[in-house]
Amino acid sequence: MDGFYFCSHDKGQCNCRKPLPGLFEQAVAEFPEITAATSVMIGDSLSDIDFGRRLGMLTVFIEGDPERRKPGAESAGKLADMRFPSLAEAVNDLLTNHPKSKHQSA
Repeated sequence: MDGFYFCSHDKGQCNCRKPLPGLFEQAVAEFPEITAATSVMIGDSLSDIDFGRRLGMLTVFIEGDPERRKPGAESAGKLADMRFPSLAEAVNDLLTNHPKSKHQSA
């Protein structure tokens, strides 16, 4: 991991609350070689998947525990390019089956 980015603002106070692009812009400012086209958005919410889709990233939905899913999770799963039961399974698949794809983790 090269960095962690999070929004500490309430909705409507910034452009870094997903699905707005501010967090990605922060990452690009620190790591200019990053592009949306070569990145993957892995998440468990509709805002995560919307974020990735708006930027043109490969999107991966993490299903997780059905009893702990966020509102909109079913829609997120349908919109995502890929879906997996866990983060570990998603990362394993991406590294094993797509090691030379144009996408890298973001």
